[in-house]
Amino acid sequence: MFDVQHKKGPFNGGTGRDLIFSHVMYSDTAGRSWRVGAAIPGGNECHSVLARDGSLLMTMRTNTLKRNFAWSTDKGASFSAPTNKPFPYDYAGGQCESTMLALPGPTRPLLLSTPFSQYDKNTSTNPGALVPPRANGTLFISYDS
Repeated sequence: MFDVQHKKGPFNGGTGRDLIFSHVMYSDTAGRSWRVGAAIPGGNECHSVLARDGSLLMTMRTNTLKRNFAWSTDKGASFSAPTNKPFPYDYAGGQCESTMLALPGPTRPLLLSTPFSQYDKNTSTNPGALVPPRANGTLFISYDS
């Protein structure tokens, strides 16, 4: 399985308004054939892991300054609506790609690695603009996957 992003815009069949989606592609045939999972609106650069309960958890970069998550219980054929909960931080890597990893073992903790910096409104290049700094790389761990 691997994650893909899709952008529909004026140069690839769109209406001129860019819509972004996240997907998974998966194979039940050891890679001889592939299926594209459901589209998750609002996400782009994405990463997914298999949680302890067998569900698929995807994390996505967004254009909202918040990191989104969605869950699937059917191998990515459908996903829950994207949400930034249960992640309690509005600014942790929302506009930067992150990665997740499920560690082996009976507790199967999930790791999320992402920048963890607040947005800076005072920059010398564009005063007043929201600038997502890509600093303070942080590793989050969850045992309740």
